[in-house]
Amino acid sequence: MQVGHLRQRYLWGSAVDQILAEENVDNGSNETVQWTLTDHLNTVRDIAKYNSGSDMTTVVNHLIYDAFGRDTGESNFS
Repeated sequence: MQVGHLRQRYLWGSAVDQILAEENVDNGSNETVQWTLTDHLNTVRDIAKYNSGSDMTTVVNHLIYDAFGRDTGESNFS
């Protein structure tokens, strides 16, 4: 890693702690953007990733919560 090179950044919304996306950059050439998909309470339920090569967006992680907001499961733990 070189000093001054961007590796990761977040896109924030106008609400408190509202994250809209996370962008990861690998040496300035390989870029991935993951978007958070929320429910009516602004709780993140899914994380979607856009693939520019196939021009497709897929859900890469689905989060499950109980009635008290505790995380009870995910479809992809990475």
